[in-house]
Amino acid sequence: MKKLLPFLSVLFLIGCKGRQQQPVIHEGKGQASNAIEIGFVDSIYSGILHQQRKIWVYIPNSFSYSVFRGQQQYPVVYLLDGDAHFHSFTGIMEHLSEQNGNMVCPDMIVVGILNTNRTRDLTPTQDTAAYHQSGGGEAFSAFVEKELIPHIDSLYHPAPFRLLVGHSYGGLTVINTLLHHAAPFNAFVAIDPSLSWHNNVLLKQADTLLAATDFQQKLLFVGIANTMAADMTLKRVQQEKSPENRHIRSILNFISYLKRKPTGTLRWDYNYYEDEDHYSVPVRAEYDALHFIFRDYAFTAYTELFDSTISTDSALQLVNAHFSYVSQKLGFKMLPSEHFINAVGYMFLNDGLKDRARAFFQMNIDNYPQSSNAYDCMGDFCAVQKDSAKALEYYKKAVSFTDNGTTRKKMSRILRK
Repeated sequence: MKKLLPFLSVLFLIGCKGRQQQPVIHEGKGQASNAIEIGFVDSIYSGILHQQRKIWVYIPNSFSYSVFRGQQQYPVVYLLDGDAHFHSFTGIMEHLSEQNGNMVCPDMIVVGILNTNRTRDLTPTQDTAAYHQSGGGEAFSAFVEKELIPHIDSLYHPAPFRLLVGHSYGGLTVINTLLHHAAPFNAFVAIDPSLSWHNNVLLKQADTLLAATDFQQKLLFVGIANTMAADMTLKRVQQEKSPENRHIRSILNFISYLKRKPTGTLRWDYNYYEDEDHYSVPVRAEYDALHFIFRDYAFTAYTELFDSTISTDSALQLVNAHFSYVSQKLGFKMLPSEHFINAVGYMFLNDGLKDRARAFFQMNIDNYPQSSNAYDCMGDFCAVQKDSAKALEYYKKAVSFTDNGTTRKKMSRILRK
């Protein structure tokens, strides 16, 4: 097993055709052609907010427009304060996904929502004593639900699984969405949320709403920074009333409400980061949140899968049973990713388990029948088996979906023989 995993990780990284380039996130003229690219800029006019709203979009390297046509689907992360957290979140997510040989979480689309007036949009009520332009949270939530989500759905046809992630006022918006507008989202990540806003107005509603609402197995992760005075402890801070500690006290009170909630309707967890302050906590909380939300996602039964004594059908059943369980836990049908099955198929081929390799390459064709890559990989299998006619057939099918130069070179080598 120790020899298997590093090799499998390499296969995850290289895939069948290599990684795709994504549009660059920068704007402006004179940008270098060799810029490192992590996303692209989009915008949408909001009739609700009466303004053009800019978004940054990250698409996984495994995304391809041939697969996109009704096939492989990706969960979507809606990231508040997108300009502040886009780089860290997409980097963490990509590292934890199959792009880097991990399987902590699936590949996902990330939509970073940029601010125009942060305090206005990310506060649910108007507190004129603190900020005159505040309390636009309801309109902002309506924009996300009624305009932005349909826009993203129309472009990418994603999986029916959405995460909402926010920090500080963004975390306040996440909690407000959970309590009042939860339907569009499946998972919520509130990082050091500003629940003390407007004299704890949302916190005062939370205890009743948490007890009375059926959240239908939605997921919540709360990250808490150490914002206490230097001489304070977690136990003492919940008992005293000083204004300087009200931020963390409001979050701890919210956690106490969660603990009183009947189990079964909301799956939640939290973590207190003693060594992180309000501004440094997002990176660690994002990392832990993905581990929590997708704790069942990783396939780990590699020893059984590569046991040469089991049947091909048993190997297929191991994978199908795992992703059936993941689908049940997350609430939507999640197929094993094309990338993962490719890697396993090539490993079987390397180990001489030909029938098993063929079956797994066929699984990708069955799951993603419009994927050029799936047919290309089956063509590779046939070429290794010296079945040139079949290999050529699969390569031709591959280029019928995406006219890929690498596949055409393989075809040319066969035709020259």
